[in-house]
Amino acid sequence: DKNELIGIVGVSVDISDAKVAEAERARLLDREKLAREEAEQANRLKDEFLATLSHELRNPLNVVIGYSEILRRSVGGQNQEFVHTAAEVIRRNALAQSQLVSDLLDLSRLQMRKLTINRQPLILSTIISDAIDTVKVEAEAKNISLDVEASEDLLVVDGDPVRLGQIAWNLLNNAVKFTPTGGKITISLSADGPNAKLIISDTGQGIAPDFLPHVFEIFRQADGSSSRKQGGLGIGLALVKQLVELHGGLITASSKGLDQGAQFTIWLPTQAAKETPKLSDAHRSERALSQKQILVVDDSKETTDMLSRLLQMEGADVRTARSGFEAIEVASDSQFDLIISDISMPGMDGYELLNRLRSMPFLKKVPALALTGFGSACDISRAHEEGFAQHFTKPLDIDKLLDSIKTLTSQNDLQEQ
Repeated sequence: DKNELIGIVGVSVDISDAKVAEAERARLLDREKLAREEAEQANRLKDEFLATLSHELRNPLNVVIGYSEILRRSVGGQNQEFVHTAAEVIRRNALAQSQLVSDLLDLSRLQMRKLTINRQPLILSTIISDAIDTVKVEAEAKNISLDVEASEDLLVVDGDPVRLGQIAWNLLNNAVKFTPTGGKITISLSADGPNAKLIISDTGQGIAPDFLPHVFEIFRQADGSSSRKQGGLGIGLALVKQLVELHGGLITASSKGLDQGAQFTIWLPTQAAKETPKLSDAHRSERALSQKQILVVDDSKETTDMLSRLLQMEGADVRTARSGFEAIEVASDSQFDLIISDISMPGMDGYELLNRLRSMPFLKKVPALALTGFGSACDISRAHEEGFAQHFTKPLDIDKLLDSIKTLTSQNDLQEQ
């Protein structure tokens, strides 16, 4: 029969190895994807934890510094040497703790390369002068002389005042810390071509030649033993280097060796100086806030009480609220020259509060200041976008806060004329 099946011829290919390899590749890709997602989640959690930690630490520090300022400024405190000295010691140590909190928070951003700066024209000598003031008492206690050699040139840089302050403070604090009693610190500021050149040198402990190449590495300390003479976390200089480079600058360290002092040199690009505004008479007068109506909003009673007392000492009439809802009730039948509000509050945050207050015609153009324990660049940027004239991170620099309040309320007077 022609249709009879005689047999079947075929070819068989074993693809089991290929399937196994393909399955293994898929498994590895899944593992890699999962590991990446877990790492990203861990980084997000770490950032959130550090931000929350910063907020929780800054709030009590803010109250401590604020009340120390009240003691320093009060007549009783000024007339009693012990009270004045105690207030200054409390203030100085709280400010040191605040700086440590800032450095710790920035550490995460430094490692993630997320550290950003908010640029504005700044007179560099003012930043250096403020930093010198913060270490002056500590230097005097060790009988360390602070010699300043400043150029007469007005050196203006396009930089972030907070970050430049961190740079100067860390370097000066290190110099004071590692310089023995009776030593000397020299701060030199001059023009060097298109750059401003800052040199901070001391007659202190110095840097060993083998450690000098590692001086800007994070967590590296020349003496990491538990019996070392000086404390610290080993993050200050690493942070300084990163901040200098973010400003387009350069920093170097030099030392002739142990016990022969150290020198840190910074170059920062300058820009053409513009005329700086002069302070009005109202801004300079001691009770410049006389007859000014100010609303202070914060969910912390200690903070509202502290700020009320400080502003009342300057002559202001202050009303307080402990929540956004209470602030709206207080504002509904009152006129104010300035609104000061915390950002992070339960129920209604400072952003929503300002929007609600702006809907009231008589508060539409009243300037507002934002206060927060969160001080990242995005926090500051959002505060300005939401309509706050300025943003202050807790713990507050009381002098700068009062200067801003006086300026804003005096500008408000000029706009009404």
